[in-house]
Amino acid sequence: MAAVEPFENAPGSGTGTGTGAISAEHWKVLSLSTLGGALEFYEFVVFLHMSPVISKLFSASDVAPWLAQLQVLGIYAVGYLVRPLGGTVLAALGDRIGRKRLFGITLLLMALGTLGIGLLPTYAQIGAAAPILLLLCRTGQGLAMGGEFPAAASYVMETVPENRISFAIGLLTVGFGLGSLLAVGVILLLSSQLPQADYLGWGWRVPFLAGGLFGLFSVYLRRSVKESPVFLQMAQAAHSAQRLPFSALFTRYRRELLVAIGLALVSGGLIQTVQLYPVAYFQVEMQWPRALMSSAQMGLTASAMVFTLLTTAAADRFGSARVIIAFAVLNIIGLVWFYAQVTPETVFWAWSAIGALNAGLVPVVLAPMARLFPAPLRITGIAASYNLAQAIAGGALPVLMGSLSHHWPSALWGVPAVLCLAAMVCAPLAQGLQKPVASV
Repeated sequence: MAAVEPFENAPGSGTGTGTGAISAEHWKVLSLSTLGGALEFYEFVVFLHMSPVISKLFSASDVAPWLAQLQVLGIYAVGYLVRPLGGTVLAALGDRIGRKRLFGITLLLMALGTLGIGLLPTYAQIGAAAPILLLLCRTGQGLAMGGEFPAAASYVMETVPENRISFAIGLLTVGFGLGSLLAVGVILLLSSQLPQADYLGWGWRVPFLAGGLFGLFSVYLRRSVKESPVFLQMAQAAHSAQRLPFSALFTRYRRELLVAIGLALVSGGLIQTVQLYPVAYFQVEMQWPRALMSSAQMGLTASAMVFTLLTTAAADRFGSARVIIAFAVLNIIGLVWFYAQVTPETVFWAWSAIGALNAGLVPVVLAPMARLFPAPLRITGIAASYNLAQAIAGGALPVLMGSLSHHWPSALWGVPAVLCLAAMVCAPLAQGLQKPVASV
């Protein structure tokens, strides 16, 4: 193993067991750690918003528009379907070669995939090879996404002071919001400034090229971070796993894995059912303007980002389980209130309030999820639970919400309420099963 430079073992420096304030070095680590999540959600939003254009450019001219769109959405979905595979392979690698190295690998793969999409020739230029190359780029992105958050979460929790772990992991989710807002801003700017011919000719490439270059620059910046102190302790103590970490999850940590999946499903499920699906519901079922809902969603995202800093700090101060239970109740009440009174005139501020309440659950449940696994299996455990939950949330919940809400509008708050109740059950269980950060 190549030599890596550890953090200084000073009081409050974050060796995985200490406490104290977040230092300037920690802020540097946290800033660089958010870059992967920002790029992931940036690409997520850009691809979805660009899907009508991509479907025209990467399909034969005689293919029906609805079928071309469906094909592109299928390619988009592949990125999520391969996440569990990417998470399993990359996580096992990260638990063996180090958090810092995996940190660079995942971000590089995502950046190359995003840059590649921006450089691809279209169907008119190379025929059927165009959608195949698009699929390969999307597959590479999905594999990388499977390892990015587990690596980032493990790295920051093993680096910052132990009494700041919830806040540190919460900042990773702030990166998600930043990526989403940046993507929407870039797309709105291009669509408003470019003629349609230029937009179809080359303008659609700009968001992907910009995202890819941003990712490559982020890879360069991440080279300056130091290896996690906990991983260095593991390496020095010769506690490398003697068998595949994935198998150990099912033989020694089955309860932890189930609770972690539950917590991750709460986080991903609330994003799908509260923050994303209503955009389609209000446009399709209520005939509200798309611009109105896009504006409201931006308000929700910004509100959630700001309040994440407060709720995760509260979790470090008062305990994650207390904050989760309190906000689970508040979310249920808030969602019932929201759907009982929301109108086009009030949706922006009312949905922003829901974003603030969501900030007490979506980011807060991730720290207790990460603490369920010991250091030698940490990335693997987070990857297995988080990616499986994301696949379920992203694949099943939008379909479920679409099916139920058309006939029973109360499902709009009822399904998220079930997730809130699950959070109230899983949070105390996680507290009793959590492992020391530096258990090597």
